[in-house]
Amino acid sequence: MPAAWGRSPFMSAFKPYLKAHIPLSETQLSLAFTVGNLIAASLVPVFVCSFGKNFSLTKAFRRVYVVFILGFLSFFGAMRCYGVTMMCFLFLVLGYCGLRACGQGLLPTLVCSYGAALYDDKKCAWLASWHISVQVFASLVLYILSACNAFNYWHVVLLTQICILLLYVLCVPRNLIHISSVEIKSPQKFRLVFGQFPFAFVFGMCLMALENFHATGIMFHVSNFALEQSVPLEKIFKVFLPITILTLVFTPMASWLYGYVKLPFLLFLQILSLVFANGILLKLSNDVSIWLFAVANGLAWAFNHVLSYVLVSKILPETQRAIGYSTLIGFGSLCSAVGPFIYSCLFAVFGNYMSVGRFMFVINSAVALWILYLCLKPKRFGV
Repeated sequence: MPAAWGRSPFMSAFKPYLKAHIPLSETQLSLAFTVGNLIAASLVPVFVCSFGKNFSLTKAFRRVYVVFILGFLSFFGAMRCYGVTMMCFLFLVLGYCGLRACGQGLLPTLVCSYGAALYDDKKCAWLASWHISVQVFASLVLYILSACNAFNYWHVVLLTQICILLLYVLCVPRNLIHISSVEIKSPQKFRLVFGQFPFAFVFGMCLMALENFHATGIMFHVSNFALEQSVPLEKIFKVFLPITILTLVFTPMASWLYGYVKLPFLLFLQILSLVFANGILLKLSNDVSIWLFAVANGLAWAFNHVLSYVLVSKILPETQRAIGYSTLIGFGSLCSAVGPFIYSCLFAVFGNYMSVGRFMFVINSAVALWILYLCLKPKRFGV
């Protein structure tokens, strides 16, 4: 459940309040987000490897929650800088690094590794449904805050999250299992292990990373897309709850579908959903379009959740799964990190976010057609 607060919806909803309380420009804020994400993405596999060859999940979860708390506290430091731009920037980098490393990287890695240690890939696909079901709580909170127009009180939200995470540190069960993992202590060993990953895993990882890149870029700047189309912020931020509910509905459908189709086809459906979301983003002027935007994102997120479980558990051996999950999630976080900054840079080139959206729609459509061509040759995947 706390992992949802390190993901794009929270970052997007928090952005207007944060921007109003710090002495940074739009580009500087996006750069801080990108730098923090880049550091977080690189630290995820390193952090997992630091647990050891046979690590305790109990201790691992507690360490992650502590890092999560430090990330939230860093935002208070950023908002207390009072015009000191460099110090504010550094605090923001630490804050984004802590939240993204834990919410988007380490917590999903530990949960997925736990599931893969107990079940096969078919059952892991269904575990994805349970995983997303608990994240609906965060979107429900965002929906209530939007309905109450409570955007001026995000400091209370941060303090509440810190208190909740402190309870999590104290309440982690002591008898969680130990996870077998590849022990990596040097950069050379890193390269050796990564070089052993099969083509099917690397290909799927890249497609999931592409979806993360666009999903984060879009959600981080969704307020900008809304304002350029004269859509009230209160209305666009309420879309996060329908997206989460639809993801909750679509995830078990994707889990069921996984039992009947080839893995490459599931990867293609994920990218097709991304193209759909990208196209609808350009037509948010009415309620029907906003609902279609929610449907498209719900589908993309659902396929992403299922793939995040099954891609590793189906393809990699047991000892490679912990490092496999951390690599998958870390690389996805890396691409997610550059999404908002690339969107901001393209905004500086085109002059508006609508033109950025049109440019990305053309690129994503071309990628989807190329992937469809590759997916018609399943033997290349080796699965």
